Amino acid sequence: MSASTTATRSLRYAPPPGPDVLDRIMVVPGIDRSSAAGPCCRLLLAHDPLTPGIGLMEVEQAMLGIATGLGLTPSQQGPQPLGPVLRIRQNVTAVGPLHSERLVHVPGRTLALLDYGHATNLLRVPDPPAKWAQLASTYRHVHISVGLDPVADAWDRASSYVHRSAAIGRLWTGTATVRT
Repeated sequence: MSASTTATRSLRYAPPPGPDVLDRIMVVPGIDRSSAAGPCCRLLLAHDPLTPGIGLMEVEQAMLGIATGLGLTPSQQGPQPLGPVLRIRQNVTAVGPLHSERLVHVPGRTLALLDYGHATNLLRVPDPPAKWAQLASTYRHVHISVGLDPVADAWDRASSYVHRSAAIGRLWTGTATVRT
């Protein structure tokens, strides 16, 4: 067993974080075209770069809470099926304050919500690209990755972050079913 696997498995359970943490979560939808089987929709969740007052342990606990709330497993184990935790609605957007939002018909806009295991909150995928939403709705599954560490900086590329986090045992993954 490698040191990175040991570190990942020794992490304790963390509850899914509340809305006060969600505004610090980077959500990156993407389409992976590298597979011979065809395109695959991906969704990366990582914490924004560190700022004063937020420590590494706080970031790790928040991201582990999202990962365990979704039912993800360490990437070394391969992605596990998660069930219908991602909801995509096309031609709508949400308006209004949290907990009293209303859906409004807006042609060309897409609303994507992730049920990350919190009792009362969902995580919104901000303005997902139309092609990503179309493919996710067609194929009905999205590969989700959650990194336990903050991104290095605002310009840290998603693919670099994923590869680096997986290599050191700090990435959790699963495949979500999409509801439309």
